[in-house]
Amino acid sequence: MVKGRGRAEGGKGDKGEAGREKKGTGEGRKGGGRGREGREEEGCTFNGRQYVDGSEVISEEDPCLVCMCNAGTMTCMEMRCLATCDNPVTFPGQCCPICPTCRHRGRTYQDGDVFSPTGDPCDVCTCLEGTLRCRHQTCPELASCPQDMLQSPPPGECCPTCRGGSLNCTQRDVGTVIKPDVKDPCFYCECKGSNHWLCKAQGCPRLNCPPAVQKITPGECCPTCPVCHDMDTDLYYEEGDVWSDDNNPCKSCQCQQGRIVCRLFQCPPLRCSSRERMVTPPGQCCSICEPLPQIECFYQGIRRQPGERFKPDDCTTCDCLGGEVKCSTETCPPISCGVDEVPSAPPGACCPVCIAKPGTCIVFGDPHYQSFDGTMIHMQGSCKYIMTKDCENNDFTVEVQHDDRGMFGLVSWAQNFTVRLGGTQIDLLQQQIVQVDGRSVSLPYAEQGFSVERNRDTLLLNTAIGVQVTWNGDSNAEVSVPGTYKGKTCGLCGNFNAFPQDDLRTRSGVITNSPSVFGNSWKAPIQNNDSCADSVDIDPCVKAGYRARKAASAKCAVLTTSKFSPCHRVVAPDTFFASCVYDMCVCMDNSTCLCEILSSYAKECAKNGVQLRWREPGLCDFPCDTFKGFVFDECGPVCPRTCKNLYTPPENMEARCFKPCIASCQCPADKVLHNGECIPTSRCSTKQRGDITVNG
Repeated sequence: MVKGRGRAEGGKGDKGEAGREKKGTGEGRKGGGRGREGREEEGCTFNGRQYVDGSEVISEEDPCLVCMCNAGTMTCMEMRCLATCDNPVTFPGQCCPICPTCRHRGRTYQDGDVFSPTGDPCDVCTCLEGTLRCRHQTCPELASCPQDMLQSPPPGECCPTCRGGSLNCTQRDVGTVIKPDVKDPCFYCECKGSNHWLCKAQGCPRLNCPPAVQKITPGECCPTCPVCHDMDTDLYYEEGDVWSDDNNPCKSCQCQQGRIVCRLFQCPPLRCSSRERMVTPPGQCCSICEPLPQIECFYQGIRRQPGERFKPDDCTTCDCLGGEVKCSTETCPPISCGVDEVPSAPPGACCPVCIAKPGTCIVFGDPHYQSFDGTMIHMQGSCKYIMTKDCENNDFTVEVQHDDRGMFGLVSWAQNFTVRLGGTQIDLLQQQIVQVDGRSVSLPYAEQGFSVERNRDTLLLNTAIGVQVTWNGDSNAEVSVPGTYKGKTCGLCGNFNAFPQDDLRTRSGVITNSPSVFGNSWKAPIQNNDSCADSVDIDPCVKAGYRARKAASAKCAVLTTSKFSPCHRVVAPDTFFASCVYDMCVCMDNSTCLCEILSSYAKECAKNGVQLRWREPGLCDFPCDTFKGFVFDECGPVCPRTCKNLYTPPENMEARCFKPCIASCQCPADKVLHNGECIPTSRCSTKQRGDITVNG
């Protein structure tokens, strides 16, 4: 094995080039290896290449690794570089760095060399990191130096000097420095002994700050840099300077004892009124309150004046401030009502109060009435009857028109309704036609005291006194009256006194067990047709025969199956089953009759908190447009969620929309109704929400 050489030959460049030393690193790879019986084979194999004996190879991966092929063995040595300058420069692919040099007029100068390129000592060039920097020194003015003291420049010096004058300069004064009275503060004289003064100009060190910020103190020779340097902004400050951060006016800094000390100013709490806005003036740290600009607002397409206050609904108050509508919604406190009470919002009020539970009377089928107190009455006849009215103060009257259903004269049906409020008459007719005082109106319609709207297949009449009527435009209706009318009503719906045994009380006050006698006594004073005939007590199943009753019972038996059994404990199905058999005996082939009974029962269940999923294809299925996101709800709200009431608290919404529920297509809980389809709440734009800012 060949040992590494102690020092390789240094670089062949200029003076100061880094030298290099080779250090043996042990035996390299064997090239051809040794043949049989120890015979040496010529050449070496290294990194997949063949080299002849005596070849020297520099590694491609490490330029400081030199390998030599000797007698079939590749021996490698690592070169060690010896730097001879303070700032060597390394080049890619070269092992040892070199020292930067400068060239001038064919001569090479090493880094740090100083020379005069012209021979004039006032012309000075310096080689710095491979760059030649030259300057011409300017001599100080020696105008105040006496002529006899003026001395030519010493050998190798640029500027003349001024001898020390009459001051003593003995051997013991050697080294004494004085400043003669000359204009140049850099001029000084140093005692050299034997009354010989050497006078010259002081040289100033190179400063690290830009010339523009350098400062010369009067009487001083050399400039100085400001004591503080902000490296983030590259700005310089003198001791005691105070400044603010351009990006953060709340940040104040000061130069203290050569250090930059910064502080953040904490603004005092600021609360502006609703008619002011908070602004931060340019260049200032803290915000101030200033009046809002006088700009109009637009709310749901209505122009509002600056400063105008208005109420979109009973629970919301809005102000037009600075071009924006800002609204606050009253949140109602929790309310707990008694068993016979329900929460209800009085007209014009936001939050509900506990009132007596309202009474509900329904009419369906051929026709059947379930009174306010729960009595089921089957009452035929083809006249106009008083369904219910306020028998004490005559606040309202609801009349129902019966018509022959055309089934052998056995049954009739509720064809339309007339509601009287004071001097106003509202007629709810077939095909959802609405008339007010004899003239047809478009929906939605509202005037003082009442409103009528359409929710898909149901008409909704809502009155200021709390009486509400829903009508499907065919044969199914529901009348709801507030609990304040308890014991004050009369008509086919009974007296609403929580005692069902006296519901069949005639107009003369006699309690009867005959639905026909009871119904005939409540004929309306004015009849709309000449075919009005007294009702008679008949059982259509008796006339239809045993087979018809059996078939009707089989169809109505669905009320007793698992589809409806979850509701049996809260709404007894017996009276609805009897009504179903009654109707099916005369309209066996008409599925509408069966669906009217089943949906009426399911609706009563929903009102009592039991939601049934009983509809299916072939059994009163209720198709909903799933492409628009709708799902069927047996007892859906009549005030669906929309983009406009998106932020109304649910408890407030329920109080303001206290109306009977309806079987209808509704949007799922995570969507709202907009332009006839269900959309996610995230798609409700600010404009669709009324362009409001809601404050809790």
